[in-house]
Amino acid sequence: MNQKKNNIVICNLINGTSVRIPKIIRTRLGISSGDEIVIKTNNKLDGLILFKSGGNTKENQVVLSEDGRIWIPVELRRQLQIEKGTDFEIHINNNHEITLKVIKIK
Repeated sequence: MNQKKNNIVICNLINGTSVRIPKIIRTRLGISSGDEIVIKTNNKLDGLILFKSGGNTKENQVVLSEDGRIWIPVELRRQLQIEKGTDFEIHINNNHEITLKVIKIK
């Protein structure tokens, strides 16, 4: 499920394993189903960084599904301590990278 709050796009962890990237963001970044996406934790360990793979890399890579979902590898889910229903803010930087920042609920 994707929501928009105060111009911030929010998505959540579906079935505890995947996230759907909104079509408007996929279109803006030129990614489509079947594309390989690099996925890794950010330096602060409070979110994930995603970008279209440029080829041979040792980073985790996942394939974007037809409905815009990406599977988050178990080691990254454990590292970030995320589970089904975890919400993320979606941000895009100038390098065409998507940051999924975990929203902490107090």
